[in-house]
Amino acid sequence: MFLLIFLKLTALKRKFQADCYPDVRTKNELAKNLGLPAGVIGEWFKNKRQKAREESSRNSRINN
Repeated sequence: MFLLIFLKLTALKRKFQADCYPDVRTKNELAKNLGLPAGVIGEWFKNKRQKAREESSRNSRINN
């Protein structure tokens, strides 16, 4: 079970690095390949973008 979750997260993270704003077709393909609802994929990308913005903001405050 843990390995399956790890593999799904790894696939999502790779896609995010390539494109943090995937189109609907890409999200649907990911959903099908990973066995997850498309809405879950969309929410994951939205949350990941938010975390990336927060981390970027935090890092810029530290560096200033």
